Amino acid sequence: MIIKKAITHRSAIKKWTGKGFWAIMDQGLVATSNFILNILLARWLSITEYGTFCVAYTIFLLIATFHTATLSEPMLVFGPGKYKKKIKAYLRVLLLGQWIFGLTVGTIFLFAYLVLWSFTSSPQAPVFFGLAIASPFILFQWLMRRACYIILHPQLAAIAGAGYMVLTLFGAFCLYSLKWLSPTTALFVMAIASLLSGLWLFFKIKVYYNYRKDSELIIDVLNDHWRYGRWASGTAALSWIPGNIFTLFLPIWWGLEASAAYKALLNLLLPMMHVTTALGAIFLPVLVDRRSLPNFRYFVLLFSIFIIFATVIYWLLLGAFSELIIRFLYSGKYLEYVDLLWLTGVIPIMVGLITISGDALQAMERPDKVFLAYVVSSGVTLTVGLLFVLSSGVSGAMVGSLLAYIVTGSVMTGMLASCQKPSALKIDIAGKNQF
Repeated sequence: MIIKKAITHRSAIKKWTGKGFWAIMDQGLVATSNFILNILLARWLSITEYGTFCVAYTIFLLIATFHTATLSEPMLVFGPGKYKKKIKAYLRVLLLGQWIFGLTVGTIFLFAYLVLWSFTSSPQAPVFFGLAIASPFILFQWLMRRACYIILHPQLAAIAGAGYMVLTLFGAFCLYSLKWLSPTTALFVMAIASLLSGLWLFFKIKVYYNYRKDSELIIDVLNDHWRYGRWASGTAALSWIPGNIFTLFLPIWWGLEASAAYKALLNLLLPMMHVTTALGAIFLPVLVDRRSLPNFRYFVLLFSIFIIFATVIYWLLLGAFSELIIRFLYSGKYLEYVDLLWLTGVIPIMVGLITISGDALQAMERPDKVFLAYVVSSGVTLTVGLLFVLSSGVSGAMVGSLLAYIVTGSVMTGMLASCQKPSALKIDIAGKNQF
């Protein structure tokens, strides 16, 4: 019996290790694609043009947080749970919602482009046209890659990520060679790469439309996602604030060049942050499956130790080779900010802690607790953080971001500790007082 249990345990470890590897590969490939694209844009475009791209894409990310909150994030909770036995029909309903959402976002950006083009001479106008075209396809690919996690085939997402990487970088190099590269054409490249890789996943998963049979399910999915998303939407918007709000405020006081420098430094943190996101996506279904078991707390602790260890190693390497990295990637630009990397390299550590704490609270269907944590950190960001930006520019923005993540991680961990008491967990499992 003991030998049989040991074999089963090793088999489970091997299974989840493999899936974790493919999840990291997926996030790693897409993150690497966007990382390299940002590096190339920072090198090849003027500082003002790159700042324009950063500001516009940051606005897109704010709107996209609602896509994540209402579609992708609840999918990771309800997909492996309530809708596990009718997963294909569930995904078909989500795809319908995805295209409604994506086309709505595209229309908003198109309207912004027409207003700016008609009444101003803003350099942002063409970029908003690019976002109008790219947004629905980028969001489509995001949803299809996440769908691979709930059917436990993250290797498909990784292959799609590899295709996205090849198409994006090849397109960027072609545009640069032809001297057609701009913030707008860069978005067109991202749109094409997202559409093709997303369509490949669509046909591999075989989520073909059949909404006559899914009409009753649409109401159930809408109710579930609204019940979850009403908290998660606020959380998503608030979670956007620490890493992005300064990109919008820096140009007001310090110019587009300051936004470009701020984003150039954040680029160096994103690879590790994407890895933690990938691990969070693969850990969440595991925590959902084990939330009623006595060893739920053990799994949360185990995942936390693993992620924190990985992020600390990344921080040490980034700090030790910071000058070499910046000099190599940016051809000597932004060297005046090299010392900041020892400080801001702590951000991925805090993001790792936030990811695991947030996963655990989501698995317990307590997004309200995650929301409250971001309310506190957003208050700090929009007060103390903006004062740092006003007084110190890029350096102040980096310090403000770190402070916001520290506050978020501390508050969320405290929320999780209170929810993990036996009585609180019992209430959550019973489905009472969840929202």
